[in-house]
Amino acid sequence: MKYSHYIPLALVVLNTGRVFAQVNSPTGPGSTVTIPNPLGCSSFSDCLLALIPKLVTLLSPVMAIIILWGGIQIMTARGNPEQVSQGGKTIWWGVIGFGIILLATSVPYILKSAFGLGP
Repeated sequence: MKYSHYIPLALVVLNTGRVFAQVNSPTGPGSTVTIPNPLGCSSFSDCLLALIPKLVTLLSPVMAIIILWGGIQIMTARGNPEQVSQGGKTIWWGVIGFGIILLATSVPYILKSAFGLGP
């Protein structure tokens, strides 16, 4: 069958008429539905301030690996100036990335104080 891989897609597209709604819902006219906040933060800045330390923890080892990879490129260049230059560029961009990661921790605080968004 030449077009057999389209059959599951066609079944999904053609089966959009079914809706599995909840029966005996407690909601009615005038009632409200509350959805719990899975993030646990009340504003975008709170979420950003909670997310940045986790990203720093995640990306710092990645930058260290990039810098080490640049060192390995230099060591294995065997005197080839093009490969030594490439290893130096890798280290340089790793250091720049590490600096950006470290600056990312202070940017939200600078913006909050500059625009008067927080206490």
